Order: sequence, then C-alpha cells, then structure tokens
Amino acid sequence: MLMLVLLCNFFLASAISSNKVLLSMFPAILFVGIRMLCAGILMCLYAYRSSDRMRWRHIKNDVGTLVGISLFTTYFPSILKAFGLKYLFSSKAALYGSIDPFVTALYAYFLWHEKLSWKKFVGIIIGFSGILVITIGQTPPEQGWHAWFVFSYPELASLASVVIGRWGWILLRSLVRKERYTPLEVNGLSMVGSGVLALITATALHQWQEVSIPSIPTFLWLFAYTVIIGNVIGYTLYAYIIKHVNLTFVSLAGFSIPIFVGLIGWSLLAEPVSYNLLFAGFFVFLGLLVFYYDELRRAAAMASNK
Repeated sequence: MLMLVLLCNFFLASAISSNKVLLSMFPAILFVGIRMLCAGILMCLYAYRSSDRMRWRHIKNDVGTLVGISLFTTYFPSILKAFGLKYLFSSKAALYGSIDPFVTALYAYFLWHEKLSWKKFVGIIIGFSGILVITIGQTPPEQGWHAWFVFSYPELASLASVVIGRWGWILLRSLVRKERYTPLEVNGLSMVGSGVLALITATALHQWQEVSIPSIPTFLWLFAYTVIIGNVIGYTLYAYIIKHVNLTFVSLAGFSIPIFVGLIGWSLLAEPVSYNLLFAGFFVFLGLLVFYYDELRRAAAMASNK
C-alpha cells in the first residue's frame, strides 16, 4: 500500500509541474476550466457505460451535495491553486498543500468540537511556523503581488485553496463512504460542474484573448499528461486511498508531494532550491510528526504485538 500512496503522490506532483508550464500559456481560470471539463467528461463517459448511478434519476437526489463538492473541491480551490502556482515556484506552492492535516484538525475543533491534544496543538504551531518562514522571502515570480504583512496574493491564494479544498474533500468523503458513488464517478461529476463554471467565469473575464501557446506539440503533450495522470488517475486514486487507507499514514506520506515537485522543478524547470525552502519544509514535516505522535506510537505498538 505504501507504493500505491507514493505512486499517487508522484502523479499529483508531476501534474503540478506540468500545470506550472501550462500556466505560462493560459490565464489561471481558463486553464482550470479546460482541464477540469476535459478530465470530467472522460471520467463520466467511462463511468456511464458501467454504472446506473450516472443516470439522472440517481444523480438528482444528490444535486445539492454534488454542487457543493464541485465548488469546494475543484472550482474555488483549483482556481486559487492555479493562480498561486502561476506566480510562485512550484516547490513553494506545493509546500503550502502540506498544511492540509492541520486545517482538517482546526475544522474538527471549531465545527464539531473535537478535542485537540496539546501535541496536536504544538504540531500545528510548528507547521504554521514553517509556512511563515517560507513567506518571509518572496521569490522573483511573485514580486509585485504584495498583499499584506509578509504575504503576497499568490501565497494567500495557495493558503485559501487548502482551507476551501479541505471542506470539499470532507463532503466528497462522506458521499463516497455512503457508497452513493464510486471515487471515479463523484470526481467526474464534480470536475464537469466546476469546469463549466470556470469556463463561464473565464469567458466573462475575456481570458480567451490572453492565451499564448508557443509550441502546439508541447502544449498537447503536457495537457494530455495533466488531464490523464493528474486529474483522471491522480484524483481518483487519491479518493480511493482516503477511503481505504489510514488517514494518518496518508497525511504523512503526503509530504512526499512537495519533495517530488521540488526535485522536478529543480531538474526540469530550473527552479532554485533555497535554504529558506528547506528550512520551512523541515519545520512543516516536524510539525506533522509532532501532530501525529500519538497515532504513530499506537501504530508502532500494534505492529510490534503482531
């Protein structure tokens, strides 16, 4: 199962890197619309051939939930993430996604009044300290986008994408666990919905006029890769994993995504790896270890008793 999780994270990481290149050709909202709609149509067509759940008589009972999933899993988070990725180094943008477990815990604490142990609280503080470290030094792509204090607009967009996206995944997970839909089906439906909304938004903002594609073959190859590997395979595999694998393990293994992105960005995109980034990554990972200390200790004890 470890290899499956790491393979999923590599797919997601490599899609981030390919998206970084494609965003140099497209405005963020338009790119999200095209990518999501193409991926969603592919997934829905495949699911439609083998499942009665993709018929309107079944879908109409979940329209409200599916709209919520579309908005909070793919529409708002993907647009914000794309904007952040367009103006940040890919490794920095990916590192913001590592705070997802902390955001989930804060949701549980404030919305459902779940207890937050002192270890988890300390882990959250350490993890967010790493995020603060990485925001102190702004990189050349984001200069000119200063927003507030040490934050730039691309950084705030990356953070907001995690906060909003986590709520969407909570909705998606509840729907999948009720077995109303498979991960492939619900992902396909949400991507079609968010893709249509994003294209409407991009058209209203006249973003089609801003498209600049220097190489058609490069664009087609990268676009096919990000749709098939990133959206269809990566998102569906992730939805499957969060249903069947311990979330502590999934969250810790998720730190491999910024590592993969950093390696790809350094080797293929000529992005520098700064000491500031490494220091921030260390803090975030240390925060995750402290956050999951009790779960890791229990898992180790169970393994030793077998």
